[in-house]
Amino acid sequence: MRKLIAIALTLALLLTGCTVAPVTPGTIPDAPIISDPDPVAPEPTPEKAARTYESVSVQLYEKDSYVYIFQVNAEMTEVDGCRYYFEPTVSEVQREEFISAQTALNEKLSAPEGLSFYVLRNYTFRSESENGLAFYEIGGTATWRQALVTVQLLEGDAVNYGWAYARADALARELGWETDSFEAPEDMDAMFIKDPGRLNLIFPCFTAPYSTEEEVAAAKYAALLLYKNASDETLGSFLRSIELYAETLGLSFSPTGLQFYYGGLSLPMVVVTKYTENRIGRDYTGVDDSQLYVIRNIGFMLQVLNVNDSDIQRAREKMHYSEDSLVVIRYDNMLGGFTYHGSKINIVVGCFTAIAHEYVHYIHYKLLPSDVMHYTWLDEALAEYLSCEAEYQGYLSIVYTMDETERAEYHIDSLDEHMARTDLKSVIQEVAESGISPIDQLTAYGKYYAAKAYMGFYLASEYGEDTFIKVALDPSNIESYIGISRDELFDNWLEFILAPAA
Repeated sequence: MRKLIAIALTLALLLTGCTVAPVTPGTIPDAPIISDPDPVAPEPTPEKAARTYESVSVQLYEKDSYVYIFQVNAEMTEVDGCRYYFEPTVSEVQREEFISAQTALNEKLSAPEGLSFYVLRNYTFRSESENGLAFYEIGGTATWRQALVTVQLLEGDAVNYGWAYARADALARELGWETDSFEAPEDMDAMFIKDPGRLNLIFPCFTAPYSTEEEVAAAKYAALLLYKNASDETLGSFLRSIELYAETLGLSFSPTGLQFYYGGLSLPMVVVTKYTENRIGRDYTGVDDSQLYVIRNIGFMLQVLNVNDSDIQRAREKMHYSEDSLVVIRYDNMLGGFTYHGSKINIVVGCFTAIAHEYVHYIHYKLLPSDVMHYTWLDEALAEYLSCEAEYQGYLSIVYTMDETERAEYHIDSLDEHMARTDLKSVIQEVAESGISPIDQLTAYGKYYAAKAYMGFYLASEYGEDTFIKVALDPSNIESYIGISRDELFDNWLEFILAPAA
């Protein structure tokens, strides 16, 4: 029977034109190898259509710094509702790698459509979340840097930098991307105890010249650790994790209300307060030790910025100024400052402690009628008087750079004590001994600020603060407010300056 079945199977295979492999006795045969006498060719895999690119010209400005950087030719393509701009020298392979990486990241973060990604060879990583723009350096494809900028793009440029950095690290690990590398700090706790302001983990904690290499490492290590220890991946849980860590150090923590973020190559640090938008460069060559102290001690920097805002609020109230727009301040490597009108940059300063002073000038000039003569001595008297708290911070920055012996001799604990012990009067008298009279000091342009400051305090004490401010806002009618002429005022002020100390 088996022989008949085998013969029947063989005949069936022969009739269909197929062959069967011979079977060796004593073995288990493999399944028959059946060949099709007329094989059908498989459908060819369609080639991936080449992306189409549109040539465009891109003008690069640093966001809100109003500094024109350069113009580049770019090639733009649209993928999943987002636009990708590449420099022409970026290869096709590099473009596809970036698009693939960004697409994966967008999906993970549920990014919306309508975003624009600029991929350049030698620019920088930064976001402009307000405009839906992000800039990437092509060498950072599929790294934590690409993730960081995308997180900032979606969460806001000024989102807490420590949280954004740790979130980017977690995303890079999930996607199998390159993560950041640095040496763990030897004593992270000591750095935060020395400067508790660093617990905010804001942008300057992660970059020079505001932080040393070891301080940057401490900020990065702390951010990763605190993110890992947080109850979830949200910013609120991260800040709560900082608060709990601060308690272990015997410190209290309350996150700053100031906004810090990276602004680009020309003015890399941006600080937004209630009244000002401050754009700060990296070059502090030649800056004195007191100003270096301000920028390298994060807690004191925050204090100075908050005190400036306090002085500004007082000045706005006293001068009845209510305009809401932020005043844009650019930091240059210089001392003092000056103001612009009709420009997008309103003020240029050389030190943090001059912010309120220059802000007073700015609103003073806006409030003065254009046809009214104003006097430098009165302008400076008003600015010095209404920015006295910030000026005191400048004094403290000098004290803090002294050695312990000098500090014990000169340290002053309050503004009132500072005003009582101020050496402005002695400075005026000392300069007068060199041949420059107090009146010449008062009326000189751009120097001898002690004389001008003392005139402000003199006017306020003799005639009242409100009257002094009215005089400053209507300088052509001094006599109608104080009952004496400008020359008589100068004579009385000079008599006061030259009078021996009580």
